[in-house]
Amino acid sequence: MLLLWTISNFGSFHGEVTLDLRAPGFSRNLPRDGDWYSNTNRVIALYGANASGKSTALLSLAQAALAIRTSIRWGGYVEKLRNPHMLNQSEPSSFEAEYASAGIRYRWRVSLTDAGIAEESLEANDKGRWKLIFTRTDDRIDFGTASGIGRADRHIVRNYLHNWCLALSAWETLKNPGAYAEASSWWLTVSMVGVLPEVPDHVILERIFSHKNLAKLAPAAMQAADLGISRIELAEEEAPAEIAAAVRALNKVFLNQMETSGAEGEETDAVDIDEIDSDNQGERILRKYLRFNHDVAGGDSFQLAEDRESAGTRTWFHLIHAAILRLLLGGVFIVDELDSSLHPYLTDYLVSLFQDPEVNRSGAQLLFTTHDTTLLAGTRAVDFHPSSVWFVEKLNSISSLYCLADFEVRKNHNIERRYLQGRFGAVPFLNSDIRQALIDLPIEVNDERR
Repeated sequence: MLLLWTISNFGSFHGEVTLDLRAPGFSRNLPRDGDWYSNTNRVIALYGANASGKSTALLSLAQAALAIRTSIRWGGYVEKLRNPHMLNQSEPSSFEAEYASAGIRYRWRVSLTDAGIAEESLEANDKGRWKLIFTRTDDRIDFGTASGIGRADRHIVRNYLHNWCLALSAWETLKNPGAYAEASSWWLTVSMVGVLPEVPDHVILERIFSHKNLAKLAPAAMQAADLGISRIELAEEEAPAEIAAAVRALNKVFLNQMETSGAEGEETDAVDIDEIDSDNQGERILRKYLRFNHDVAGGDSFQLAEDRESAGTRTWFHLIHAAILRLLLGGVFIVDELDSSLHPYLTDYLVSLFQDPEVNRSGAQLLFTTHDTTLLAGTRAVDFHPSSVWFVEKLNSISSLYCLADFEVRKNHNIERRYLQGRFGAVPFLNSDIRQALIDLPIEVNDERR
């Protein structure tokens, strides 16, 4: 579970800011009873004006997760983390994550300059005291006595290190990664929607359909939104000959590059491997897609392919099924603009699933940005503790991050109204210049028509 996420000199954040997911009052290194669930928040909501930096705060965490997963093959996502504030270009961009996995608390730090990774370190805490696992400066790495990594595996990690390759990524390649391997594999449980390239919907559905007990969740999730959809099918069709030939050619180029360079680049998006699959013989190219069954009065029904469904239907489908996987498996679910194309009731419903301990038994955490202030009212299923609500405000091109819990909040306060009144900041300043300019603008109607 994520405990703390700190960024410094990234995007519109000039200095250091920290998003704290620990439950109020928890300040120990480890919970006495080992219960991280009760000592962390399940939901974090970020509010703020447009262009305030809300998305940037979550983007940094999403990019860090992808960087750790991919940097041994491709350093592109690590390079994206080097995004200093325009007024602070000479200083490093730094990130720090504290998280708990398998009963162990980890602290991972990384600092980047234009030349690459300047510093990286990992500490672990399983008995109340921090232990150094490794510390790195440029391409030199030193292992702590508690790392549990043998000489041969240390040599493997060193061989991977270059300007844009993280030592934490190299951990995944070790045959004997030691007792603290979860420090790296935990990042596989961080998923994101609307922040970075997403998993195609049919892939998510395939994962759910692969488990017989989970297959019923797909129609149930759509019926919950009252969309008139009774069944969802995973369909496939053979691609036209000219498209199949083009895909084979692209796949061949991609595989040759992988074999010769050992690197993974952005070319994978062009090949569109996730959307078009070949069978075992490699003779046919199949396109997989979703088909939605709609029931109508009188017992009739019709089917629509996914691309013919409304934006609201597609948004809900992608969100709810990605959320289901996270609720079942645990981890961190990141959503930028959760309320986009969704009715407030649906937004409220999805958030409430993460707050429900009977549903969220894995301890999954939902981090999202939104402009839906109705969630703050506490009049429906969602009930935010002040420590779950964060604000992002930008002044003079510099973003700041702060929590509702920093203010005096009483039970009888209408948080939604107070926020919209500007009591907590993080709202847009509406300038009347455009209105007045339109009023003052001389327009000759007859000339305009011509």
